[in-house]
Amino acid sequence: MYLRLLIVVLFDINFPFEVFAEFRGTTGKFTRQLTHQMDPAVPSAFIATLPPFQFHSGSTEHFTIRGPDVGELIQLIIQVSTCTLIINF
Repeated sequence: MYLRLLIVVLFDINFPFEVFAEFRGTTGKFTRQLTHQMDPAVPSAFIATLPPFQFHSGSTEHFTIRGPDVGELIQLIIQVSTCTLIINF
């Protein structure tokens, strides 16, 4: 499964935090942390050493996500710190 996720930030958050996206479909689910977008040649061990991604007010962030096939996408869950956004399709 290959997805492009677009996040538009409407408010400023002055500290870095971890953001997770969970994709649920008719045949399974998977979760990915949204991190810095790097060239595929950059080792994942290096990316893991970077600080959490930081969002800024008015920014638009694009994430490319690869994962297992989950069938027809039925739900997307975005979790930021203690806030959760659930989108049903």
